[in-house]
Amino acid sequence: MVKDVVLWADISELPDPIEKPEIAEKIPSKRKNKMFTYTLPLNRRQCLCSGLIEKYVSDVYEFSIEDFGADNNGKPRINNDIGINYSISHSDNIVICAVSRNNIGCDIEKIKKLSSNIAERFFCEDEKAYLNKFSDSDFENEFFRLWTIKESYIKMTGTGLRVGLDSFEISFDKKAENRAIIKKKGRTENCSIREYCIPDNNSYKISVCTENEDFCGMLQHFEIGKYL
Repeated sequence: MVKDVVLWADISELPDPIEKPEIAEKIPSKRKNKMFTYTLPLNRRQCLCSGLIEKYVSDVYEFSIEDFGADNNGKPRINNDIGINYSISHSDNIVICAVSRNNIGCDIEKIKKLSSNIAERFFCEDEKAYLNKFSDSDFENEFFRLWTIKESYIKMTGTGLRVGLDSFEISFDKKAENRAIIKKKGRTENCSIREYCIPDNNSYKISVCTENEDFCGMLQHFEIGKYL
């Protein structure tokens, strides 16, 4: 049975694969080829870590590491009938991967300073009104909360950013522990949002969107050193 899980890894100590190319032999060939196209060391390390996590998932569920791929829209998929869905995201020095038996999408963003009018470019009117309640660091926290929820939803659906972020709306159900609800054209979407925090690190927002209302994936630290 597939176990719901959300893996996270800190790549701050991960070597640049340009300097240690033998590490690349541990990851899927498509991931390896993509990794060496990046100019920045950070992007190469993010890609390397994603590949090491894929190696871990393939070992746990006993399938070929070369089964990792993507559909015609670029949505990650596993090309076999094992019944596993996964999604990978990274921001700065953190990489996450969500695994489930159900359709799933995940997103992580590092919280950073923003221009005051940025919400006007991406969000619905009610979302803008929600954000306008906050200022300074609280505004940035809530902005990236909304952003990761929206990104995780479009990753789950596989539509990508060609679907505008303002084409669906997020609200919060105060009767259900302030859980996020997604509405599209006035209709509540059949999905469930979970939000996570990295232990002892408040610099990131993490959201996972899945079709499974009972998704109970725990946040699990992926120890990179064991796979180097």
